Amino acid sequence: MQRKVRQRCAFGCVFCGQPLYEYHHIQDYAKVLEHTEENLTLLCASHHEEATKGLLTRQQVEGANRSPKNKTLGVSSPYSLHFSGPQFTAEIGSNEYSGVFAAESGGSGFIPISIDDVDILSIRIDEDGQLFLNLNIFDECNLPLLTIIENSLDFRGDAWDIEFKGRLLTIRQKLRDIFLEIEFCPPDRIRILRGRILCNGIEIMLRRTHTFVVNSETIIANAAFHGVAIGIQLGRNLR
Repeated sequence: MQRKVRQRCAFGCVFCGQPLYEYHHIQDYAKVLEHTEENLTLLCASHHEEATKGLLTRQQVEGANRSPKNKTLGVSSPYSLHFSGPQFTAEIGSNEYSGVFAAESGGSGFIPISIDDVDILSIRIDEDGQLFLNLNIFDECNLPLLTIIENSLDFRGDAWDIEFKGRLLTIRQKLRDIFLEIEFCPPDRIRILRGRILCNGIEIMLRRTHTFVVNSETIIANAAFHGVAIGIQLGRNLR
């Protein structure tokens, strides 16, 4: 039921599109005394509080529920991730990629995974010492499914299921089929726990115990990459 509600609301608050949300009964639960898909919608914490206090009417909530913000946009409203500091660690499968930065002219950074000159995951620090995370996740048709650009998270609203609960973001293709599971650990760590990374016909399968490059049948497990410019480079490398 919750998945159907998330899908109908395009995985965000129906008013503002934020991907961090709470389930809200359109008709007060005390009156209907049951949980039904039709009577549930998604509201961010701020809009949920307004609806609870009566600052948003039931008619206004119903109107937003009929036309969710993310359905109108086609993608989620941006959500800012709060990363900062002079170092960053990316845990991918059982492997760890980390860098310690010094803010220099032009900044610095590192790339844990790159495919065909597309930086799947990259971290940079600018000349002012601000830390930025970038992530590009593609679906099986090689179309962008989820992006993080300079700490700003967006995803498509037509996925089967995207759930952002606490620090954990889970993308599912169907029931019990997890496409990607990411844990955000501000201020300086991200964990990609399991899933698939696809780009231009190259596939990487991630498990908690290892990373498996499908095309070359390569397994990388329990490895640590510290202070490198690029951790894994696959395919074309014109740079």
